[in-house]
Amino acid sequence: ASLCAGDAGKMTLGHKRSVGVIRAFREALQAAGQDLGVFDGLHKDLQKLAEASPRELVRKARPCSGLLASFARHSPEVGELPGCGTVFLSIFEPDSRPLGNPHNVAMLYATSPNARRHRGLCAASFLCALRSVGSNIARLVREYNRLAGEQPAPEKWERTLWYEADLRAPVEFYLSDGHLLWDNFLWPKIQCEDGGWLDMDALKGCQGVTLQAELISALSSSKCVETKVGEDGKVFVRRAGGRPLPVTSDP
Repeated sequence: ASLCAGDAGKMTLGHKRSVGVIRAFREALQAAGQDLGVFDGLHKDLQKLAEASPRELVRKARPCSGLLASFARHSPEVGELPGCGTVFLSIFEPDSRPLGNPHNVAMLYATSPNARRHRGLCAASFLCALRSVGSNIARLVREYNRLAGEQPAPEKWERTLWYEADLRAPVEFYLSDGHLLWDNFLWPKIQCEDGGWLDMDALKGCQGVTLQAELISALSSSKCVETKVGEDGKVFVRRAGGRPLPVTSDP
């Protein structure tokens, strides 16, 4: 499948004056006889279905001429970034594959956050959201491949592993060397705490981090961070083994 980087606002395939990647997709799809206008409504309909069944594969069979089926998957872990939480996969009919190439089986459609549409978006939030979008794409493709290969759908335990991996990722990122080297909020808080333990409340405003029981369970298997619960019930987190904070070298 080829990945089309779409528009988070409209979820369309652009217009006749579109440039860049969208234009290339438009030209290839039109040459293959695809009705570009169909994708506008199709994506919106699938988005509603996917949002109603988060983390599950939803589908529409033969939504239009030239398409065998279209699928979507919504991941709340992407965060409050309208238009970015759902990814789409459209499977072409054999005689409607772009460029007449038998390997052009499908089109993936996904959108990324941007500062113009999503106000207050910082670099850290962008990276966490982008990781979550990528994870959602991987889950969608994996589930479709199982379906196409007539294999059993992912079992509950496997979905739990996926979910916990997505919950862990933001916390591991915010406490990583790469982030802390330029973070002016968490770095001094960790430095002042005995043993490097940080109150989880300090992270709850960060993109993708929630104070839920599932998160504590997910972090228990992390190789990067560890948690503990105080006598008062407060939850604390630190870099695994109390690993020292990264130190920047003077220029």
